[in-house]
Amino acid sequence: ANPTESIKDESGAYSFFAGVNNAVQMAREFEENINWNQTLVNGRMVAEVIDGLNVTVVGAPQRFGHLNGWYGNRMYNIQRTGEGGRNTSLNQQLTFESYADYSRKINRHEFVVLGGYSFQDFTWEGFSLQNHNFPSDAFGYARPDLGYALSEGLASMGGNKGMSRLIAFFSRVNYSFDDKYLFAASIRREGSTKFGENNRWGLFPAVSAGWVITREPFMAGIGFLDELKLRAGYGVTGTEPHDSYLSQMRFDYHTPTFYEGRWIYSIGPTMNPNPNLKWETKHETNIGLDFAVLNSRLGGSIDYYMR
Repeated sequence: ANPTESIKDESGAYSFFAGVNNAVQMAREFEENINWNQTLVNGRMVAEVIDGLNVTVVGAPQRFGHLNGWYGNRMYNIQRTGEGGRNTSLNQQLTFESYADYSRKINRHEFVVLGGYSFQDFTWEGFSLQNHNFPSDAFGYARPDLGYALSEGLASMGGNKGMSRLIAFFSRVNYSFDDKYLFAASIRREGSTKFGENNRWGLFPAVSAGWVITREPFMAGIGFLDELKLRAGYGVTGTEPHDSYLSQMRFDYHTPTFYEGRWIYSIGPTMNPNPNLKWETKHETNIGLDFAVLNSRLGGSIDYYMR
């Protein structure tokens, strides 16, 4: 705002600044309180079935909500003689995973095999209301029902509720020979309710290999080089959209019409169905070289990748 403008005009009303709030007016005449509550619980149980074979179960419920109240008195908006509102939201997430991993080392061969299942459930809901033209500023946002705009049909109110689920089956294999030749492969099959019925599931594989060159006998005479590792990998990952219900036919209520003494809402489509909505996939190839010299005081990586 222009710093040379007066806080109030000659009539005593707060000055209006184009494009920005009057900061003094906000500080003196507007009140807002926001309360956030978050609860996180994590549980994990691991059982060793036989030597080298572990079964793990993980559960993690989360709950995240807020309650907000705001009020601007009649000096904040003299045209409305006070305005205020309340809004609240609640987000809940339940995560469950169960997987087994088996590791074994035979002479110079070492491998780890893992497979499992993952389930995530998301639900959210919210509510908001706004009213104005209050008879008094005494109650603030604690009594939003007192505003005359409610009886005049000028108050606003809204709400929402939604859910989504994500399920995955996954497996991974890691193998190394003499800590010199390294290999890893994984595959993940994921399904989400956010996609169309024809493409709920996506398949995402990955494979990589590494060669620790400094462990080769022909590198024994090169003392200044502590590590030299060549690696390459290829993988596919999937991304969900932020919003749910993008694949479904959606309807909404439009402006009501007064007909034969009562208000009637019309209903019309707001989004066409898209049963072929699918995962956004990213394919990436990566080739790299890691090195360390001078007793590992200096190190770095050189990478080439295509995404």
